[in-house]
Amino acid sequence: MSGSVVWAISLGFLAGVFLRSFALVSWPVALFCVFVGLLAVTYFIFDRRTIIAVIGIACIASGAGILRMDAARLVADPVLQGHLDAKVSLVGRVIAEPDERERSVRLRVDVSRLLVGSTSVPVDARVLVVAPLHTEVSYGDTVRAEGELQ
Repeated sequence: MSGSVVWAISLGFLAGVFLRSFALVSWPVALFCVFVGLLAVTYFIFDRRTIIAVIGIACIASGAGILRMDAARLVADPVLQGHLDAKVSLVGRVIAEPDERERSVRLRVDVSRLLVGSTSVPVDARVLVVAPLHTEVSYGDTVRAEGELQ
């Protein structure tokens, strides 16, 4: 039975991740899967058929996969959303080592402020800044990037 349980956990979790990736299911469906799984596992206590426990464990793992994908969704900052395709200035800290490419340097920046004209707006977002080649910047530096927000 232990091999079946491992397969049930693995395939159930992957099924939940797959389902959440392609369908708009969220936490109520995940909780329903966990509830059905708990009912099946509880029923296994009274009726010792292994398949019931395996199905219950797969349902619980599927609910966990849905919850995992639901927690990982990306939510854009509404302030930055309002300035898409516009020229902006961003101030933030470089949060990873610069990635030097053939024609540019890519910087992952944790943005703290958006500068629009003479106004500074607080922002909580991470962006990828594409800077010119040979830009002297390193991990932890505070940078100001100007350009079009895409």
